[in-house]
Amino acid sequence: MRDKGVLKASMLAKTFGSDWVVNDFIPIIVQQYEIEKKGYNYRMCCLNSFSAVMPYTPKDAITTHMVPIFIKAAKDEIPNVKFCLSQLIISNK
Repeated sequence: MRDKGVLKASMLAKTFGSDWVVNDFIPIIVQQYEIEKKGYNYRMCCLNSFSAVMPYTPKDAITTHMVPIFIKAAKDEIPNVKFCLSQLIISNK
């Protein structure tokens, strides 16, 4: 189910463009990532969602909105989250 949502996010980003990604999508994903009580799989889904929309996101928005989440993910106590982040970075060089 989550994979379908990530795929749909990519399709929506392609359709609606960078303004939609920056103004509507990214704030929701950041908010979901920041919720402490959710499991690590939610954080991984957020990272995968970022990866899906990165091709449609301006570089300054990546720096401003996504990089702080990436830094937080790099310090996550769950190894799978760190691994997910490393895959995201490699696939979006």
